[in-house]
Amino acid sequence: MSSQSHSHHMTDLRVTSAMKRYTNWTLIIIGAVLALLALSSRAWIPVVQPYWVEEETVDDFACASYVTSEDCEALRGIHAQNPEYAEAQLQAMAPENTFEVIDLEPSEIATRMRQTIGSSDDPDIITIRNGVFNPPRNPIHNATGEVRIIQIVASGQEAVETFVRLDGGTDESFQVTNGPNLHVYLSQHPDPTTPEEVMSGDRGPLDLGPLRGNSGRQNYELSLDIDPSLYGSLVIYCPEFDQIYGVAPFIEQ
Repeated sequence: MSSQSHSHHMTDLRVTSAMKRYTNWTLIIIGAVLALLALSSRAWIPVVQPYWVEEETVDDFACASYVTSEDCEALRGIHAQNPEYAEAQLQAMAPENTFEVIDLEPSEIATRMRQTIGSSDDPDIITIRNGVFNPPRNPIHNATGEVRIIQIVASGQEAVETFVRLDGGTDESFQVTNGPNLHVYLSQHPDPTTPEEVMSGDRGPLDLGPLRGNSGRQNYELSLDIDPSLYGSLVIYCPEFDQIYGVAPFIEQ
């Protein structure tokens, strides 16, 4: 082979090698661009983005000074799933929205009833259903205390008053972390753990009205035509966000 031919051959090899390197880098760049486009496409968002969104959502949630570190951690977890509920819960926990309610003791109600009916004998105080709140599920959904359905029965007569009593036992108070628009329900389910179970039964739950305070010893009137035996538990419930704050299964008598 002549020197001129050899020179041309070497030049061709260098050109070919350079073209290969150029082609390889072009393919790498194109591949990277396509990968970025794929990750940002709608098809990938449900797979990848929840991890980004959850981290950003948790970081964006600021707990107030009145919230404990344990409560704050629970609120951040709630915020990652339901920001609107977390904000409403935080507001409900503000000191100006939490308060104690102390109602009349059953014995005081019986004395008042004796005076009303003009009897010389004190009416009987009969507990017809009772239960204790289940252990707290977390720092937010954490009702504690006892529940009783009490009837005031005049001597030799039928019940003249029936009410649900929330307290903590002797000289103790019922307690729960305040939440948005909490209500007191009687549920037909004996121990509900989901909103569907709270609402189950042929009659559904009986709403006794808004929870009047997040602590104390409280009475909720029950109509005399209501049969308490139809209900299996008392539930502190948030209908706005379908959240269970406490369940007290009634003990079978």
